Amino acid sequence: MQVSKINKFFEKIGLWQLRYRWRILAVVCAVSALCLAGLPKLKMSSNEEEWFEDWEQVKVESDQFKEIFGSDDAVMVLVRADDVFEPKVLEAIERLGRRLEEEVPYADEVTSLMTTEIPIGSEDSIEIKNPFADGIPADPAELKAKKDFILSRESLVNNIVSDDAKETWVILSLLNYEGGTEFGAENIARYAQKVILDEAQKSGGAYELKPIGMSYSEMEENDVMATECKVRVLSGFAIMILCLLLFVRSLRGIVVPVLATTAGIGSVLGLSAHLGVTADSNMVTLPILLGMALSVGYSVHYVNSFRMHFRRTGLRKDSVVKAVEETGWPILFTVITTTQSRKGKKPARQRRTKPLSALEAEWWRGKFLFRSFRSWLLRR
Repeated sequence: MQVSKINKFFEKIGLWQLRYRWRILAVVCAVSALCLAGLPKLKMSSNEEEWFEDWEQVKVESDQFKEIFGSDDAVMVLVRADDVFEPKVLEAIERLGRRLEEEVPYADEVTSLMTTEIPIGSEDSIEIKNPFADGIPADPAELKAKKDFILSRESLVNNIVSDDAKETWVILSLLNYEGGTEFGAENIARYAQKVILDEAQKSGGAYELKPIGMSYSEMEENDVMATECKVRVLSGFAIMILCLLLFVRSLRGIVVPVLATTAGIGSVLGLSAHLGVTADSNMVTLPILLGMALSVGYSVHYVNSFRMHFRRTGLRKDSVVKAVEETGWPILFTVITTTQSRKGKKPARQRRTKPLSALEAEWWRGKFLFRSFRSWLLRR
């Protein structure tokens, strides 16, 4: 098919848009309002199952592992100090371990310097001994003897405590729980974080607490991603408006793309909520930023084409139709190639990128919203 024939097709679309502009605007507004009403129900998730195409099989194998070895999750706190055997640091380790066991849901037991039991063999017996079973000794010589005893055990050095006695672990093992790391992040790690931050404030500079763990790291990732998502989206929105100011230099050319972009993105997310689709908190920023970028590109092409024809003819309606005729095919081609390239780059055996297919709907929604509003406003 020749380009001229394709352009004639888009010329008919432009005429159709102008002829039925009020009906188009009514339908667009009604559909947008319906979709936007779903935004309060939108759910965000970073569930680990989305990384695997064969998640059901992975879950079966994971459950078998947990039945044999117990939970694969734990809350671990690295304690750093000039000497972790200082009485103040040992008291903090004991207090931290006790609070973790008492205040964190699904807590099993704590392993630390204060709870470690060490086997001591003799000629006819083996004795299991906790060096701090009777508490922290007040006598420095006795405390040093316990320190030397612990550091003499190869199984503990650079496992529970570093060989220079500057670092040690406080490890809270967890019972099995359902719901994956996403459940653990909100229902277990939050409680652990509260305890750890509270104890860190009592350090007075004598020690540092560095927490980690599967659910704990997931919780921190969610917190960071939520903040970064807001910053990136707001920054992208500001940059979009700045680019429209620089390249379009028209109030209508700025307001309409902003409205169309906002309505398009919101409609896709709202429709996803209506359909029960859970958005991925780690990936949702990408289609939003791409939608903003495409809005700027479409606006520049469309407005420049309209202005060129309007300067030549002085006829607003004809210039609108000409703009649709000339830019319709290039913009449509851009939409098709962009969406198809996204599909071609999907990583193997991963489902995490599937929510990006909603971006295709966003592109089409933004395009037709923009076209409808633009055709109507430029004609006035």
